[in-house]
Amino acid sequence: MLFAYTHVLPLVGSGPLWAQAQRSGEVCTRTWWTNLLYVNNVLGEDGQNGTAGCMGWSWYLANDMQFFAAAAFALPFYPAAPRLVVGFFVGALALSVGASAALSHAYAADITTLDVANGKYLYAEPHTRCGTYAVGVLFGIFLHERARAARFGARLPSDAGGERAPLVARRERATWAHAAGWAASVGVLLAVFLLPWTNFSCLLYTSPSPRDGLLS
Repeated sequence: MLFAYTHVLPLVGSGPLWAQAQRSGEVCTRTWWTNLLYVNNVLGEDGQNGTAGCMGWSWYLANDMQFFAAAAFALPFYPAAPRLVVGFFVGALALSVGASAALSHAYAADITTLDVANGKYLYAEPHTRCGTYAVGVLFGIFLHERARAARFGARLPSDAGGERAPLVARRERATWAHAAGWAASVGVLLAVFLLPWTNFSCLLYTSPSPRDGLLS
């Protein structure tokens, strides 16, 4: 794909906007190795990294590979040092939040990707993207520990009287926990989709509509 994007794609089209594809191909002839090593989101020519570098849309592949490599290095130590590994991923989450806040303040970056400062300093950078990956790993650790506790806890008494808790009561607690979890998940989903729309609506639409007033 990298070869086709660099040497073939610029030759198969035409038109007033086709020069953009040709310019991207020219960048790839000089920085193709950053894509092969999955570092194109941090290294590039004259700052042309991330979304502006060679095959700009492949920035997320570099992020995924870097996060996978970090997790593959850290997780084997979990059986021997679980708190240290959890602290590592909590630190990654804190780094992501802190770096995003600091860079947004320093460069006056907007929340939308249409903002130039956002696209250059925040959008594709690993130190601003690692938080979501860390949340996924931490949730995986939580599910692993919960499953292990369920396997071993079934053999042990669960109350002071030495008798196991009734199965029905445990199922009721699980039902309420699942309902609360789904409610929180849907709430976060709606917030993630609806709240940024206020920024996009102001940028993309000149005349206000009832929908924009409601979301604002």
